[in-house]
Amino acid sequence: MNCEQKLDYESKLNDCFLEDCVVLRNYALSDTLWRLDLRSDLIAPRVLPGQFVHLCVSASPSDCVFGHLLRRPLSVYFANNDTISLIYQLVGRGTRSLICVSAGSRLSVLGPIGSCWSVPALKDNSCGRALLVGGGIGTAALHLLARQLTQTHVVDFVVGAANASMLVCNEDLLLCGEKLRLHIATDDGSAGHHGFTIDLLPELVNNNKYHYLATCGPEIMQRKVAALAKSTGIYCDVSLERRMACGIGACLSCSVDTIYGKKRACVDGPVFNAEEILW
Repeated sequence: MNCEQKLDYESKLNDCFLEDCVVLRNYALSDTLWRLDLRSDLIAPRVLPGQFVHLCVSASPSDCVFGHLLRRPLSVYFANNDTISLIYQLVGRGTRSLICVSAGSRLSVLGPIGSCWSVPALKDNSCGRALLVGGGIGTAALHLLARQLTQTHVVDFVVGAANASMLVCNEDLLLCGEKLRLHIATDDGSAGHHGFTIDLLPELVNNNKYHYLATCGPEIMQRKVAALAKSTGIYCDVSLERRMACGIGACLSCSVDTIYGKKRACVDGPVFNAEEILW
């Protein structure tokens, strides 16, 4: 590591905080989806839509050392002045140990980390329309953006999942009001369109003029969304999901191939201009 790289890592770390957050609630949304609400005085008021936190998945320090050495990156689902909410999916030992954490416990949280949604095409267009596309747990990363955009803009939000029980944040999205129009797709047809999110996009794009598109979810879905955006001239942001060991850009485990060379998803992203990614 050269001096310039070291300074870059240190500056990124200085932009975030290591905080012991009190667990307010930790409860199941479905068989495999859980929501974790944390009291946070340092991180919560600084969160921008699209950023994430790096979470120690156990309330016991000994477990973190011997059982779950690496933190888990989780998109911030909701944040205000003193609360952070995270939605996580049970996929392995780490997340399964997290469901045992009870209210009143403390969890070590590093954040906020990473880039936020840029929304450049809407900044000077108060009447602009946005299209958001979320797949599976990736939908959580778009929730804060939807809440922000619907204060002034009309938003079409396409939400997809394997089945109805895996749909993320639909009820909360409805609280965004009449400016948000929700479109649902499930692989098995148990809710909304029987098929994939990408199936719904051509008609939406043909019938509406979008000034901004944002997507998060499986990379195969994001790649198709990015291709559609490019072919129709819509600015598109993607939030890439990667395995992250350190969360501060030092380990390079989350590298992304871009037209500018290798980038780190944790600190250079997770949000990127879709046209910069070498899919």
